[in-house]
Amino acid sequence: MKYIKLKILLACAVSFLLASCGGKTVTETIGGRISGLSSGTTLPLILQNNSGDNFTANGNETFTFATPIDVGSTYDVTVYQQPTGETCVVENPTGTVEQSIGNVDSVVVICTPALSAANEVFGTVTGLASGSSITLSINGIDPIVVYGASSGNAVSFNFLPLATGTEYSVEVSSKPTGVTCTLSNNAGTIPTTTAVVVSCT
Repeated sequence: MKYIKLKILLACAVSFLLASCGGKTVTETIGGRISGLSSGTTLPLILQNNSGDNFTANGNETFTFATPIDVGSTYDVTVYQQPTGETCVVENPTGTVEQSIGNVDSVVVICTPALSAANEVFGTVTGLASGSSITLSINGIDPIVVYGASSGNAVSFNFLPLATGTEYSVEVSSKPTGVTCTLSNNAGTIPTTTAVVVSCT
């Protein structure tokens, strides 16, 4: 009887030592949800975790990467391939796996229609001397600096695309002392095909 008890104690001790020495690694899965994604795009949205584990999305859904991550390791979710006609961004993309928290499901992917060149506000600046510059802004933000060309020749500019239906207004934020600049066609609604004209003297 004592021999049997001893064997049980030895077995328990061995099991304890194996567990203490990492006999079994604890892992958790990484995932989240996707919103705003159209289904059936020519190129699908492909997400990637830690530059190797890919997930191909079929539409708005919850997702989980196939490869679990060891507790204590980090994860980094990125967009490996953008879907056709859309732009997707990842929120809460990185973190460290913790056993107390369990599986990670807090990654959020938000997709919106991609903005094309037709959504850009563009134009030209004329009369600005070489070596001088003016700063233009649209709706009070997104400043761009336009530098003068030789003989005051026209210099082209364009702002970042805006969402369709957005009203815009371009203004001169700063200019050299003694220079006067007038604007035409500087307000409208996206999309626009009319160039903004900035004339400086």
